[in-house]
Amino acid sequence: CSSDLSRLVSVLSKVAAFARPERFVAWDRYAKKGLNSVLGRPPSARFHTYAEYLAAFDCAWNGQPGQRIRDYLMRHGTQEAIEKEPRFQRRILDVCLMRLGGRPL
Repeated sequence: CSSDLSRLVSVLSKVAAFARPERFVAWDRYAKKGLNSVLGRPPSARFHTYAEYLAAFDCAWNGQPGQRIRDYLMRHGTQEAIEKEPRFQRRILDVCLMRLGGRPL
């Protein structure tokens, strides 16, 4: 069933995000809603595959949302951390998207 497959993708994406955070992000319902919002899509628009979601995340990361995060970190004296840990930046965007998508604190 579709919901079972979605749960499996979610679990596997979390493992992949932990193992290779510079490449993968978690398949999360709140992050999907936030990503849709950033991309100007309806919050409930579907990503039909994880690859489609990851490509959209990369688009946001390489676009204005990701640039805002990089600019913020550079303005606040974290340039060295940015250069050493670029995977950390993607996690920040992931958390921002989850918050935008309605995830409670």
